[in-house]
Amino acid sequence: MRDARAWWVQTIMKGGKDILAVRHYNHTGFLVNLPVDSSMEITVEDVVQILDRGGTHHTLGMRGYYLAIPLTLRLIGPPWLLAGTLLLIGTLY
Repeated sequence: MRDARAWWVQTIMKGGKDILAVRHYNHTGFLVNLPVDSSMEITVEDVVQILDRGGTHHTLGMRGYYLAIPLTLRLIGPPWLLAGTLLLIGTLY
């Protein structure tokens, strides 16, 4: 039961990171298309910072997906965990 709870927490966290990544990318799109004579004080550094945040959330979300595969296979058994981990390492490198 403890493994199942850990898996659900991990799934919720990775989904949250993906949602945050999409949100930051959408905000960047809006900020890039602002007119130059806009009364808002948005600088290029602000846009770059929001884009970097989106990239960070995307990276953390993908790491959550990569971690979810071996954790899910661990529920089946230790040999499946080892096989899933080796397959994932082989696929990524």
